[in-house]
Amino acid sequence: MLKLQTEMNKFSFKLILLIWFGIFFTFTVQDETNRTSIYDSTSNLRNNIEQFGHAVSSEYWKTLDKNDNILAPWLAYSSILSQINNAIVDMASESLMQSDLITEQKISIECEQSMTDFLMALVKQESWAYRILDASGFVSSGILAGTYTNFGDFDECLHAGESSLPNENIHGQYCLLKYHAVVPTNRTHLITQDLIFNTTGTALESTFFTDFLRYAHYFKVRQGRTALCLPSGCSKNDLQTIVDYLLKIDKFVVNVDSCQTLSDIEHFTPLQISILAIFTLITVSIITATVIELLPIWHENDQNQWHFLLRRISIKQNIIALLEPPSTENFASINGLRVLTMIWLVYGHAYLLSVKEAFRSSTRFIESLFDMKMYFLFNAWPAVDIFFIMSALLHSYNSFRLLQSKQRINIVQIISNRIIRLWPLLWLIVALVFLIPNLGQGPLWSEIMDQQVNGCYQSWWMIISFTANLRSDTKNLCQVHTWYLSAEFQLFLLSFLFIFLIYRFQKRAIIGMSVCNLLFCTLITIHFYMKQFHPTILFNQIDEMQMYREMFEIYMPTYLHLTPYLVGIVTGYLLVTYKNQQPNPRMPNFFPYLWIPALLFMILIVISGYLFTTYPQTPMIIQSLYAGFHRLAWSLSIAYIIFFCEITHTCHLVKDFLSSQIFTPISKLCYSIYLIHFIITWVRYAYARQPLVFDHYTMFNEFIINWVYSFCFALIIYLFVECPFANIYSTYIGKRHWSFGEIRLKASRSNQLTINTSKAVINNDNNNKPMTVIEMK
Repeated sequence: MLKLQTEMNKFSFKLILLIWFGIFFTFTVQDETNRTSIYDSTSNLRNNIEQFGHAVSSEYWKTLDKNDNILAPWLAYSSILSQINNAIVDMASESLMQSDLITEQKISIECEQSMTDFLMALVKQESWAYRILDASGFVSSGILAGTYTNFGDFDECLHAGESSLPNENIHGQYCLLKYHAVVPTNRTHLITQDLIFNTTGTALESTFFTDFLRYAHYFKVRQGRTALCLPSGCSKNDLQTIVDYLLKIDKFVVNVDSCQTLSDIEHFTPLQISILAIFTLITVSIITATVIELLPIWHENDQNQWHFLLRRISIKQNIIALLEPPSTENFASINGLRVLTMIWLVYGHAYLLSVKEAFRSSTRFIESLFDMKMYFLFNAWPAVDIFFIMSALLHSYNSFRLLQSKQRINIVQIISNRIIRLWPLLWLIVALVFLIPNLGQGPLWSEIMDQQVNGCYQSWWMIISFTANLRSDTKNLCQVHTWYLSAEFQLFLLSFLFIFLIYRFQKRAIIGMSVCNLLFCTLITIHFYMKQFHPTILFNQIDEMQMYREMFEIYMPTYLHLTPYLVGIVTGYLLVTYKNQQPNPRMPNFFPYLWIPALLFMILIVISGYLFTTYPQTPMIIQSLYAGFHRLAWSLSIAYIIFFCEITHTCHLVKDFLSSQIFTPISKLCYSIYLIHFIITWVRYAYARQPLVFDHYTMFNEFIINWVYSFCFALIIYLFVECPFANIYSTYIGKRHWSFGEIRLKASRSNQLTINTSKAVINNDNNNKPMTVIEMK
């Protein structure tokens, strides 16, 4: 048997050389004399072909001698291919007929018939059969460099069979296979630095096994992907049965993940039809209102109720509102800080959301984990706390202005305003998750979209009820990034207690809250130490699902973000106090020099992710102290920057940059960008036809593409959903006086501060909404 296999390999190699020589020289050499000399020069190769392939080779030369023209080589290749196909079909048919797949009917009759038709089509050299064969992915090259995926040709597979006879129901079916090796190890949570086997001092040292085993533990939880194209008569279960029968390899698992055909996107469910109908109604209404406003018959001074409503939802008016500069009392520096933070998040998420196994040369990502400068992207987790600080600061500032001017506040109305402002976009995001799966296809489309849709079917209500951060099931995740809105809303409900305490007791309340904050950070430190938690989310974990589980334990819980929220509330109160001492607020002499420790704290917090990743044996007490106190140091640094820019007049460069008017419209779109950029990233990876080559230039391009797409879609969402709904609500409900839920408060006379009591009117279009501009008139 071994001798026969050796002879077959020799024949195959020589035959391939012969074919390539024939193709090349047939097209490059035109005159008969040179062609004859070339044929003579290859006669030795022809004479050395073994008896095993003599019949095939003689057929080639016989056909070539009879037809001395440009068509002759192709006729010869066709004849050779027919003989090869006949041999393959004979062997395949004999093996299949004797296998359990046919005798015990383990595969369906439809699949058996489809495979028979496919083999016969190969013999007949029909185009659709060769397209199916050509579209399959098989094993990828570059495995040692971390290339575990070969998608084949997705579109060629799906369109195979379109040119077949009308009475033949032949269609290509693209099936994605996942494979991984069962790697034996005693450890449950593997990290990058772990080695399954250390080759140092062994016979394998300095061999390719050293490089292979360096990343072998990734195969324990990471999966390679390849594609098979086959006739649509075979189901996913049929293919799994065939794969299990053919690939009986110990400690190597191959699973059929999904199968797709062109017909999969043709059917819309009643839910999807309803969503499309609602989208169409909203779009037509807003476009109609815009067209009516632009008509010559429109009168600017017409106070008709319908005219007023149309102006509130018109694209023209909403664009004017988007580009309108902030009022003089608004914190303009927050706009720049908000936009820069959003850019940081989107860039960091380009790395977080990427399907690492679907990249070529994915080991470069592992190597970049030990590059300190990359942690300005990898450790972007503190960026979200900036939004907690800004949201708390603006909410606190507006509340204290209302209390100082009216000594009453309507909690029910403020909470209702917040819910109504957030709901339209949350409902929109959930609706898009249900709708998008039927709007496209791709190699990873089923893998990514099915996970999102199934998760949202199970837990969509948690997004709408602002409890998304309380879930613990990592298998049914629905728009995981909405955890921030849930945590922020929960802290928003709790904030009224702290606002009332500060308003009633002022300095004593602030001192008490500061002490409680320190005690709270200490409790977090003890909790992390006892649970042996990581100090933050680290990318060096092999199992990404373990990383998601840790996110629900050490990143998303509401109590972990109470510290930055309290810092934001106190900062808002201080801004109310010191803004009324303008133009010469009284500041300690050392205050301007706090820039140095603030920046040092922020840089140290960011690069600490590199230290914990590179040195996983860092003492647990140090890791726990970081987990407990880094948010406090980060929050104080951010609060200082905002306070310094808004109160003092000595840092014009930073304030002028953050207050630049270019940030104003982008800042108003940040809420929409935050919600939509996850969907855009998932759609792009799901639709990708070929794996990308992993490097930081590629990831920068991915960030730019995601940002541009997110900005464009956010602009559409703002003009068609966010702004019209907010305007309608504020016009007919939000601005009206609510007697229900109103609370009257009075500050202690002994602690009463001098505050500018000019009337503060909250702009209901934007108030109480995180990551969007808040204006005060």
